[in-house]
Amino acid sequence: MASEVTTTERETEVDMAPDYSTIRYEVLDHVAYVTLNRPERLNALDEVMHKELTDVWTQINEDDEVTVAVVTGEGRAFCTGADVREAAEAQSGGRVGPERWEKGGDWIYQFGVTGKERYMRRGMPQPTRGMPGKPLIAAINGMCAGGGLHFVAQADFAIAADDASFFDPHVNVCVVPMHETFVMTRTIPRPIATAIAFMGKYWRVDAQRAFELGLVTEVVPRDQLMERAKELADLIVAHSSPMAMFGAKANLWGSFNLPYDEAKKWNHVYLNQVRFFSDDAKEGPRAFAEKRPPNWARPELKVPWVDAKRGE
Repeated sequence: MASEVTTTERETEVDMAPDYSTIRYEVLDHVAYVTLNRPERLNALDEVMHKELTDVWTQINEDDEVTVAVVTGEGRAFCTGADVREAAEAQSGGRVGPERWEKGGDWIYQFGVTGKERYMRRGMPQPTRGMPGKPLIAAINGMCAGGGLHFVAQADFAIAADDASFFDPHVNVCVVPMHETFVMTRTIPRPIATAIAFMGKYWRVDAQRAFELGLVTEVVPRDQLMERAKELADLIVAHSSPMAMFGAKANLWGSFNLPYDEAKKWNHVYLNQVRFFSDDAKEGPRAFAEKRPPNWARPELKVPWVDAKRGE
């Protein structure tokens, strides 16, 4: 948990965000720590958590003092996906169903999605929508299920505690597996992803198997999970240029679905802008030559070329 990485001596360095009811958020030494905090519900995603996550991703994006973010879960689970109990209450209360869908009512009440037209225009709400344009590390503790897999699939990389397990129970409650399973097919073999989708809660991937499949980058003892996440985040802060990482993330994710030749052109848009127009491009080689840590600038990462046409 994020609180585990703070100490009495360093409490004055912690920038606390406004209070949230379903997550904890704090910034320490340029690292934003986001902790899903509904342990009594195994950190299931309800309407409030969706809204608070959207808000916190915005804060991370807009805070120039934040270089990297870490997301984890409180208690014995990382995240078990949508709060099915809330969905059942919505159904019994008549807040979901075909008529509400066609008439533009609350199709999926707990996420605040209103009607077919809005759904077709914007798609399903996701806990990772608006996710930071900065490096994001997922530190997976315990169960990671259903919608919780969004964080694994869309974080820049994930590490896991040795008690972590990954599964997708959507089909067991008659919900079609969506973005999380689809994105995972870009990371793990398709037969594994489809087995996860079809078998539901009866096909679980343990931490070691997740590492072997490339779903997580390393496995650590449970009591060392946040210590290791902090170590990785601190290394990024100390040695990696925020501007270069911003360009790298835009390249890696922005070119995901592009043909190879077009992806290369897209890559050069960011490569050349960072290389020729950022202070860090001068500071990096200078620090290397002088054998000292770099003193990276912390520019507002809303650079004008993000809206440039691909390849132009």
